[in-house]
Amino acid sequence: MVHLTTTETIQAAYEAVPASARQTLALPSTLQPGDPISHAQVIELARYFRANLPPPQNDASNTTPNPEPDPRRTRTRSLNSLLRGTK
Repeated sequence: MVHLTTTETIQAAYEAVPASARQTLALPSTLQPGDPISHAQVIELARYFRANLPPPQNDASNTTPNPEPDPRRTRTRSLNSLLRGTK
């Protein structure tokens, strides 16, 4: 099992997961920057956010019938973003 060092990005993602979902995702009960976290747990975090994106906000200026997803919402919690800076 590969262990990585928790970054602030990983911690922020961890804190955004409801406590009730952390156990289901096999995440640790607490997590601070510098703590070890497994690669598998980081993958689970990324999958959680990919599967649980908030619905797009209805905006009167948005008249496109099928708007593209906002990349800012998906990139900040993508696996690539979560792994950036880990050791």
